[in-house]
Amino acid sequence: MCLRALASAVLASTLAITAQGCRLVHPTPSPAEPISVLALAGDWAIVSIEGEDIASLLPEGARTPTLRFSDEGGLSGFAGVNRFSGSLETEKLISGKWEVGPMISTKMAGPPELMALEQRILSSLEAADAIVHTGGSVVLTSKGEESLVLMRAE
Repeated sequence: MCLRALASAVLASTLAITAQGCRLVHPTPSPAEPISVLALAGDWAIVSIEGEDIASLLPEGARTPTLRFSDEGGLSGFAGVNRFSGSLETEKLISGKWEVGPMISTKMAGPPELMALEQRILSSLEAADAIVHTGGSVVLTSKGEESLVLMRAE
C-alpha cells in the first residue's frame, strides 16, 4: 500500500490532471536557468530558422551560417554571403532577454537564394527578444515564436 501511495504522489507531482475527462497535461516547464555571456562564448552553427532546417535551404557547397559570442558581449558571424558583427546586451541575458546593439555587415553580393537567407538570418537576430540556452543548443525567439536554433560548432 505504501508503494502505491508513493507512486500516486510521484505521478501527481509530475503531471497535471484536468477536470475534462481526466486528460493528462504536461506541466508548465520551469523557468530557464540564468544565462551568462561566458556560457555562450564560442562558435555556434545556425541550424534552423523559423522552424526550417538551414541545411535544406543552402545550395550545394554553401557554408553553414555561424554565430560567435565573445566573452565580452561581442557578436559576429557569417550569414551565408557576408560577415557581420555587433554587440549583445549582456546584462539582459540573466533574465533570458535577447537584445543586440547596432550590427554592421560586409556588402558582398551572392546568389539570390543565399542573399535571401542572409537577410532572414540578420532580421531574425535583430527581431529576437528572448533566448534559452540548454547547454549544447541556443534557441532565440521573437514574440514567443522560434526564430533561430544554434548548436555548438565542432
